[in-house]
Amino acid sequence: ITFIIPCYNCAKTLRESVMSIVNLNLDTYEICMVDDHSKDNTLKIIEDLSKKYPNIIKFSSHAENMGGAVTRNDCVKLSRYPWIFCLDSDNFLHKKSFLKLYSEIEPRDAMISFGVIRYFFDFLFLDIELRKWVFNARKMDFTDLRKTMYNPPASGNLLFSRKLFDDIGGYETDLGAYDSYAFGYKALYYGNTIKIIRDTWYYHRLSLNSYWRREN
Repeated sequence: ITFIIPCYNCAKTLRESVMSIVNLNLDTYEICMVDDHSKDNTLKIIEDLSKKYPNIIKFSSHAENMGGAVTRNDCVKLSRYPWIFCLDSDNFLHKKSFLKLYSEIEPRDAMISFGVIRYFFDFLFLDIELRKWVFNARKMDFTDLRKTMYNPPASGNLLFSRKLFDDIGGYETDLGAYDSYAFGYKALYYGNTIKIIRDTWYYHRLSLNSYWRREN
């Protein structure tokens, strides 16, 4: 499996995101990161992490800011494994939940999602959970999108096959912060189904400086 992390001005949170992957203790995996011309020391942190984990981390950087979708697509270009998980640079994984998600991969699958997103924010030295999205369905197709506002493609942090990525042409590059939404919706539009794994979750950080808030 390849984990992709698009990076921009994420020096405060990137190590936590990367270590949540490393601490999964998977046998065969890689982390592919692209720095989108950050203004802080994000690139330095990526370089330091790559020295510490040279057999795991691949990275590159942009000479100018290209946006989230281009950065995600360039992360995938660095990858070599048939399954890809996109983790935003300010979010992190829960070990037991991710291992359960990973164990549910079947040959016919194209896209898999956690059953719950736990939204939190930083307050002093604490992580305070603000709310959570719970997906009660076990799978969704394109027609299911009109039934609820709360659907896994909106999270952006999804496990998907490299074949799906290639078939739908990757992330759309002209939609700003909606690139991750559109990726999931487009995958369903092209006839794929998203499988949702019960009793799994990841942690989604809420921040005034997030990619989503900057773009919108």
